[in-house]
Amino acid sequence: MKTALAAGKRVLVPKLLAYSEVTPSEITIDDTLGLDAVKNAAKSFVLNLMNTNVTRINILNVIDYMQCYMKLMNAGICITD
Repeated sequence: MKTALAAGKRVLVPKLLAYSEVTPSEITIDDTLGLDAVKNAAKSFVLNLMNTNVTRINILNVIDYMQCYMKLMNAGICITD
């Protein structure tokens, strides 16, 4: 990021953040101007939104599965197939 700033490129940080701090995936370095810059920012925003939603769903499903699995194992029920 320091080299991009030194080279005169624009470093963009979105206003709406997923967390209370900026993550590296949210920072974009853009050297285009005008409409192309707006298009790139919109694409980046949508991609980050989709990636975080897909990741959250997968993690929640895995945790839910593991909890159910552990409850069944605790009750003596082992499903192997």
